[in-house]
Amino acid sequence: MFSHYLVEQYGINILIDSLKADKVGIESINEALKKNKYTETFADIFNAWSIAVYINDCSVNNKYCYNNPKLQGVRVLANNAFMPFSRESYISMNQSIRNWTSNWQRFVGINGNFKIQIKSPEKCNFRVSYIYKDSKEKTHVESFYIEEGGEKEIIIP
Repeated sequence: MFSHYLVEQYGINILIDSLKADKVGIESINEALKKNKYTETFADIFNAWSIAVYINDCSVNNKYCYNNPKLQGVRVLANNAFMPFSRESYISMNQSIRNWTSNWQRFVGINGNFKIQIKSPEKCNFRVSYIYKDSKEKTHVESFYIEEGGEKEIIIP
């Protein structure tokens, strides 16, 4: 799925140049992107792809979808957490995520503001992207970085 996304968004030459590069893996894709004069890195593309395979909706952003008609209905399923509508509630999660993987969580039934607190262990930097729908059902995508040992709190109305 990632290769399909890469070619759709950046063209077949990215894949060809990556396969012909002296480097392998992530470095070969970064080298191919530079050669083809793109400013994005593998990390940027991986993040956009992780969003695309979840929402797959071009109306949100052309980077968050597949154009191939055979892939337009493809979406990953998130882990669901159902929250009560009628009262304040709290959920705590502790997860480990390997490098270059994504983890999709879906929270349903939230009443009022939704607060997320994320803490990073030492020696770990990562990007968090979150997607939410506002009261008018408009989809929003936001991202932020967490430095090693840092923490971040966001509030979604």
